Amino acid sequence: MYLGGVRQLCLLFLAFYSLSLPAPDLPEGPPAAEAGTGMVASLRKASSEGLTYLRIHLVASDEELPHVLEAIEEAEHALEPPSEVEGFWRRKRHILYRHGSDVVYPFTQYSPPRALDRLLWENPPAAFDLQRSFQNARRLLRLSEDFPSPWLRQLMLNSATMFAITHGGEFVTGTVEGTRELLHGNIGGALAWYGLAIPGLYDFGCWIGQGLIFVKPTRNTFDFLRRSTIFVAGRAVKYVGLTRVVEFVFERPEVRKQLAELIKNRALRSKKSHTFELFVEDEALLRFSVRDKTGREAIRLRFDINERGEMVLREADLHESAVTEASYASLKNALRDFGWNVLGAFRQIRKLLCRNQPELIEREKTFITTSESSDGGYRHLEFRPNAVLVRSKLRLSEALKNWASDYKSCVLEMLRYYSPVFPMPPPDHGMEAE
Repeated sequence: MYLGGVRQLCLLFLAFYSLSLPAPDLPEGPPAAEAGTGMVASLRKASSEGLTYLRIHLVASDEELPHVLEAIEEAEHALEPPSEVEGFWRRKRHILYRHGSDVVYPFTQYSPPRALDRLLWENPPAAFDLQRSFQNARRLLRLSEDFPSPWLRQLMLNSATMFAITHGGEFVTGTVEGTRELLHGNIGGALAWYGLAIPGLYDFGCWIGQGLIFVKPTRNTFDFLRRSTIFVAGRAVKYVGLTRVVEFVFERPEVRKQLAELIKNRALRSKKSHTFELFVEDEALLRFSVRDKTGREAIRLRFDINERGEMVLREADLHESAVTEASYASLKNALRDFGWNVLGAFRQIRKLLCRNQPELIEREKTFITTSESSDGGYRHLEFRPNAVLVRSKLRLSEALKNWASDYKSCVLEMLRYYSPVFPMPPPDHGMEAE
């Protein structure tokens, strides 16, 4: 989405790289008719060597250049809406077409209130789905931890940080200036400024920012500033003691233990007002099923424990009609205990199914590797390793709970002892100790 300018720059750099290939050696003493050809080859060789020198010192070395291309491809699939077409400008036109069709389509199928609910909540237009973009960006940063090159890891961190700065600036600037022009009656100027705030329409700030990231001097400067900011902020937090306070107040329990508690509490409090209910299929808490009120399985989930001891989603079987016919609120209620990563992945899958675009599910390459139709109306999905993670939720630590309960019991004991109505003698701790 925001990588248009970066893509053009990288194509230019690839052209430079192709020019850097050595020219074939020509035989000595060419005839007069071929003398011009030898001169052209020499000029080409000299220019290619000069451009190769600039590319290595301003962009990336021969070893780093493939990582630049890999970063572009990963970010492109993560942030741009999946599309049936290839090519930068063709995708831009297709995004605009899909944006218009996504806005019009709900009003041809539902009443205006229901259409607005689907448009704003359940199935937003592709160009406005900021939730998908930021969730995929977070997944991509996690996936970059497994990339073999530490240089690529730093490149992705710098790119994501620059994206947050430039895109946030575009959104705020476009919205504020568009509203100001609208209040002054300048409709054309307002639409132009609002276009800057629409993701994927014309992201000049993002193009410039990402272009700066892929130039070595500005990339190194930005990386130094980012690292310095994180270092200073970390030292400041540690100096004021905020880390100890957070560790005392909050804790993150083991994920499967918390899942068991959440599912147990849900079973006790459930009013069965939603279409879907979550069921545990094994004692290891690695297989789950989501069923509707008739008992039909809508989703089958299989999790694994990776080498880092984390719970990750590996495979799923999804009944297409069951998921699309039910509301997103019901799906959210069934999957909420797994966290934003699992819920967000199925939100995007359901959105493509509702738009009759199941062939685009496999293009969500940030978290999907395989999407195939199977018998019985099910779709088998395989997820990218370590992409869809289940994390336990922060909760109050046991130390804080014990401190609060001990303080409460101490206060109650003092009130009972000094009560003017029913005074009670203090407990004889000495006798109990003996």
